[in-house]
Amino acid sequence: MKHLSPKMIGDGQIAERAHLATKRAYVRMGRVLLAMIIILLLTSIWDIDLFNEDSDSVGLQLISHILGSIVYFIFGYLLWEAVGLWANRRLAKEHTEAGIDLASDEPGGGEGGGAGLSRLATVLPVLKLALQAMIIVLTILVGLSELGVNTTPLLAGAGVVGLAIG
Repeated sequence: MKHLSPKMIGDGQIAERAHLATKRAYVRMGRVLLAMIIILLLTSIWDIDLFNEDSDSVGLQLISHILGSIVYFIFGYLLWEAVGLWANRRLAKEHTEAGIDLASDEPGGGEGGGAGLSRLATVLPVLKLALQAMIIVLTILVGLSELGVNTTPLLAGAGVVGLAIG
C-alpha cells in the first residue's frame, strides 16, 4: 500500500501538511470511485441502461436518471478533488523552493510574488478556487439536466448575473 502513496515534495511543515492532505484525498477519491464502480455494476446486473431514454417503464426511467445524475456528481467530485490535489502539491513545492517554513517568521526568496513567494504561488489559490467553482457549477447543471430539469433559465440567469457583476 505504501507504493501507492505519493512522495513528499519538499521539506518543512507546509510540505508535510500537503503530503498528509494528499494521502487523505487519495483515500476519499478511492472510496468515491469504488461507489461509482458499485453503482455501474448494479446497473449492469439489474439491466438498467443509464444513457438510454427508450425504456417503457417510468420507474426504470426514473431510476436510470437518478443513478445517471449520481454518476455525474461522483465524476464532478473526482475532478474537484484532483484540482485541489494538483494545486496543493504545486503550492507546497513553491513554498519549499522559496524557502518558506511556517515555523519561522522569516520569508524566503521568490521572484516578486506576494509575501516573498513566486507569482505562481500568489495566483494558484485563486486559480484553484475558480476551477473548483466552475467544476461545481457544471456538475450541478449536468446533474440537474440528467434529472430532467430545464437548465436553460439557470444559464440565462447566470449570464445576467455575470453581466451585472462585470
